[in-house]
Amino acid sequence: PDEELPVVFFVAERAGVSPKAVIGFRLKGNSWMAVALHFGLDAAIFYVPVKGQMGPPYGKAYGHFKNRPKKRWKEIRLNDTEIVDLVNLSHLR
Repeated sequence: PDEELPVVFFVAERAGVSPKAVIGFRLKGNSWMAVALHFGLDAAIFYVPVKGQMGPPYGKAYGHFKNRPKKRWKEIRLNDTEIVDLVNLSHLR
């Protein structure tokens, strides 16, 4: 879907791989979190610092980060919607 294209390029850039490699792994039925982990990335790359309280659709995703110390962010597992929302939010900043 169009709203997932920024995620392809975001993950590819941070992982140092081609967008084609990211798309290929995603098309095998993997979640975006599995794609990120496969390429050596963790949930911390999706965090976008913002001021104030985050409401829908970002509130739940931000809760994962807020409720853990930064050194434990690598343990966070975001769902596809949360990743798409956070990546698209990062492009609005």
